[in-house]
Amino acid sequence: MTQLTPPGPAGNFYQQLQELRADFLAYLMNAAEAHGDLVRLNPGPGTYLYLVNHPDLVRQILVTHANQYHKSAMTQKMVGRFLGNGLIVNEEESHKKQRKLAQPAFHKQRVDAYAQSMVDLTEQEMQTWHPDKPFDFEARMNALTMKIVARTLFGTGVVGGTRKVGEIMEVFADAISGQFRALPLPQWLPIPRHQRQRAAVAQMDTLIDQMVADWHTKGQDNGDLMSMLLLARDEETGEGMTRKQLRDELVSIYFAGHETVAKLLSWVVFLLTQHTAVAEKVRAELAQVLDGRPPTPTDLPQLTKLDQVVKETLRLYPSAWVFDRSPVVDVELAGYHVPAGATIYVSPYVSHRDKRFYDRPNEFVPDRFAAGWEQALPKYAYYPFGGGPRICIGQSFAEMEAKLILATILSKTEFKLATTDPILPEPGATLRPKNGLPLNMVRG
Repeated sequence: MTQLTPPGPAGNFYQQLQELRADFLAYLMNAAEAHGDLVRLNPGPGTYLYLVNHPDLVRQILVTHANQYHKSAMTQKMVGRFLGNGLIVNEEESHKKQRKLAQPAFHKQRVDAYAQSMVDLTEQEMQTWHPDKPFDFEARMNALTMKIVARTLFGTGVVGGTRKVGEIMEVFADAISGQFRALPLPQWLPIPRHQRQRAAVAQMDTLIDQMVADWHTKGQDNGDLMSMLLLARDEETGEGMTRKQLRDELVSIYFAGHETVAKLLSWVVFLLTQHTAVAEKVRAELAQVLDGRPPTPTDLPQLTKLDQVVKETLRLYPSAWVFDRSPVVDVELAGYHVPAGATIYVSPYVSHRDKRFYDRPNEFVPDRFAAGWEQALPKYAYYPFGGGPRICIGQSFAEMEAKLILATILSKTEFKLATTDPILPEPGATLRPKNGLPLNMVRG
């Protein structure tokens, strides 16, 4: 028999909002542990907000009944304001069409062709580090992945202009993160933050227009993602992307492609500074496989210890730590009625720490990802890249990029934290180290 209201935290809207704003991650973890597989949160009068906390429910939402769910109205509004109607927020037939057009840009042959640029730019970045000068590793990874995405998206000509793009993307990320920190203010308010956001959108549009115009002037496949998207044609109609579609996809890929990988790299290196025995095993493996030479995609299958470290890091600190769905019709979840238009949080951060499926769920144990273990997990107990028809289109790109960068850095460099302050996760557009990641290079 369908029940009307699932259990949830006690307290009125203002009490829950205060807890949520104080520590969003703890709020979600506590709600899941105390109230089970489907939790009714209370974010405000007349609103319906739920948290799912079981692999079967995650699979139901992302895969088996994916056609019954869209991104929430809040996400479409907040993200769409900056990234447009790209794959991150696009829906239904339009999403299917756009994904089909974009997919060839992420085929293995294309992705492997970007490997040399990834390694070269990483080595150039490492030349700027000095043993006697502490630096913010997260900031440097943001800059590095920005350059990599710029080169693979637009070709070598734009790399020198990535600082400006980085500033624009920081405005986007801060604005999108705002929904996790405070109630959004109406966009018509003429406050400086809103003015900066509108200016950043206009600047990004101008940059994209310049890139596309330059490409059309040359009119050739440069081997980059933009060339693939510009040349893509629908098999049935023969139509390519409109200028607006192209802009939205390029900005979406740019934003997601650098932000998520930079945070993954930061968390990997942080965890290795805290687990020196694991770090030594990774370096020994790199020395054996690479023998002092730069890594290539053909080396990655042999780097099993590095793969385990990356997977375990994505378990503990998934860059996409939460996303949402909204049912387009009334649905039933875990025996409860959930109305159309409700917002449902799906959180890899919460799922990946579920003690029903993970031994020592809050500890860094890369060996848990030994051969066969992941396959024995319930489907969607681990899903750092999402799942179903909306699974991250750039997963193979991101995994290869992260491993090549880490192999390049860790084979030559060791780090120690340059602070005694705790490194805590800060939830926003991605899961980032709060206040950055200050490091000292002790070998390089």
